[in-house]
Amino acid sequence: MSVTALAISPDGTALASVSHDKWVRVWELGGLASRALRWETEVRTSAINHCQFSPDGSELYAGGSDGIVRVWATADGAPRREHEPPAGVIRPPSIFAFVLSRTGGEVAWCGNAWVVPYEVYTAETKTLRVTRRIPAHAEEVMILAAYPGGFCSGSADRTVKFWDWR
Repeated sequence: MSVTALAISPDGTALASVSHDKWVRVWELGGLASRALRWETEVRTSAINHCQFSPDGSELYAGGSDGIVRVWATADGAPRREHEPPAGVIRPPSIFAFVLSRTGGEVAWCGNAWVVPYEVYTAETKTLRVTRRIPAHAEEVMILAAYPGGFCSGSADRTVKFWDWR
C-alpha cells in the first residue's frame, strides 16, 4: 500500500512515515542510507493519511480515514492520547491533513466530513479537546499550513482561507 505522508522531526534525527496499509513507522536518521527502525505500530481501524511531529519533536501526531487523531511518544512509540469523533456519528470524517501551531499549543485537522460546509477542527494539543469547529469550505478541505498568527486551509473548492487559532 502507498505511503501517504512523511515528516522529519524538528531536530532532524527521525523520519516518520504513514500509509494506507495502516502502519505508522519512525526511523532513525543517521545518514542518507540509514534504515534503523526506531518503532512501528499498526493502526487496526483504517488507513493513515497524514503525520506531523510536535514543534519540540517529542510527539508524533497522525490521522486517518477513521477520523481519529492519535499521538505517540517519538522516542518509543508509547501511545499518549487520541481524539475520536463524537459517539453516534454514522460515518466519521476522514482526516486528510492537520497542522500544529508554531508554539505547539494548538492543532487543527481537516478532511471529508460528508456534509456541507466542510469543517476544520481546532483543539488543544495537551488534551485534544476540540475548541472550534470552523465551517470552512464548500468542498473537502485537503491541506493545512501554519503561519505565525494562525493557519490556512486549502480545499477542493479551489480556495485558500486564512484563520486565527482562536
